[in-house]
Amino acid sequence: MEKLYIPGPIDVDEDVLKEMAMPPYSHRSDILGDKLKSIEKNMKNLLNIDDDFYKIFVFTSSGTGVMEACARNCIKERCLCISTGAFGVKWHEIIERNGKEADLLEFRQGSSYYTPMIKSYLDIVNYVDPQYDSITVTHNETSTGVKNNLSGIKFLTSELRNKSKELILMVDAVSSLGGIDIDLSDNVIDVIFSSSQKCLGVPPGLAVAAVSKRALEKSKTIKWKGLYFDFIEHEKYMNEYKSPVTPAEAQINALAKSLENIINIEGKENRFRRHKRLAGITQEWALRHFDLFADKNCLSDTVTCVKNNRGVDIKMVKEKMKELGYVIDTGYPTIKAPTFRIAHMGDRKEEDFIEFLEILTKVINK
Repeated sequence: MEKLYIPGPIDVDEDVLKEMAMPPYSHRSDILGDKLKSIEKNMKNLLNIDDDFYKIFVFTSSGTGVMEACARNCIKERCLCISTGAFGVKWHEIIERNGKEADLLEFRQGSSYYTPMIKSYLDIVNYVDPQYDSITVTHNETSTGVKNNLSGIKFLTSELRNKSKELILMVDAVSSLGGIDIDLSDNVIDVIFSSSQKCLGVPPGLAVAAVSKRALEKSKTIKWKGLYFDFIEHEKYMNEYKSPVTPAEAQINALAKSLENIINIEGKENRFRRHKRLAGITQEWALRHFDLFADKNCLSDTVTCVKNNRGVDIKMVKEKMKELGYVIDTGYPTIKAPTFRIAHMGDRKEEDFIEFLEILTKVINK
């Protein structure tokens, strides 16, 4: 069995995989209702939600599906897409493909966004023509190994809401939720979502999102949202712990189990600390043998993007590692040639990671 050190899908613990072997059941039964209740409770715990300001929705889709849902439910006039890499650009593309107006504010790949610069940009744009009713950001840019600072954009959003109460802040946390501490207790973020195959440690097939009352109210004012990703449709069914469509039951079983493990067995604080330790081990290894692509003040806790400053044939390394039972990833297409990525997310143990890096070092040195 190959061991996956790529930024999703990741290896899944045996007890989580066993949940997927549960016999199918009616998706209108109490069994699904109990699973959804468990997911809601533990997701709220994971995100530090202690009131009813947020609804937890589970979608049978990838995280990209929730990006489409955001475009359809939360953008009325125009959206500002803040990007530090490929997935920030993807936000912009998806919004435009859904027929909505959007502007792309790009920062250098490998850096985090700079909140004062965003504020200056907005001051200039709003002086000419006030227009943005929504903002998208990527918390953890998987393509570059950058962890963006949510605090700054949350503070800026709170300031902007003094002028525009309808302003919606949407956050892609696909490669961070479940591996990095995210605090929604201040009720500033409106939609935040992840995919099952990343830090949550579940096979691909699900996306899970926390959606605010503010976003739901905005959704009610927007027409032509379709049905599958309509937030109001999901709210109606989730109020009774049901699904509006036949969901991926096996993955839901697995997600319920994985979240139980995160909250009740490992503990979320221990999980965040473990991810940070693995990140430190990987980053130290990268600096010893290569260099880091991301700036050192914004390094991700879940995926490291290594700058291949030695000109090593990473394609050959990848093939040799695969022969040994390990799967690694080259850089994302926009920076494929000069980088490669190592993921340290999910339930990976420290001793396994150290062994993997030792083997990788030997292969590279050959």
